Amino acid sequence: MPIDTAAVSVSLNSAYALVDALRCALRGSSCSQWTGTGGDSYRLRKDEVVAQAQGVLDDIQAALDAVPTLEANATAFLVSTAAAVTNGYNTAVTLADLYGTVLTSTAAAVSDDLLGRR
Repeated sequence: MPIDTAAVSVSLNSAYALVDALRCALRGSSCSQWTGTGGDSYRLRKDEVVAQAQGVLDDIQAALDAVPTLEANATAFLVSTAAAVTNGYNTAVTLADLYGTVLTSTAAAVSDDLLGRR
């Protein structure tokens, strides 16, 4: 089943907007009227949360940047698998060649089929 990268992008963009709104709201809430240890503690923790929110935003942006690569890899995988099946190749071996790894699925080893179908 193909990966719906458009849905992934929409979800990531939505998450990004929500976290960014939270970060902006926190950044703007300094509570300057709070004094003493409580106020200082609040501002310190608020700054930590703002920094953590920025880290989450960076991670979401990295995921958004990876979506085109994910889409390209998924397409290459589907094309390679379809070609292997069409040409009668052992799908597990073809995928191992594609990824440079050895697949350890018992079903693939027994039936020469990655999905275990005969």
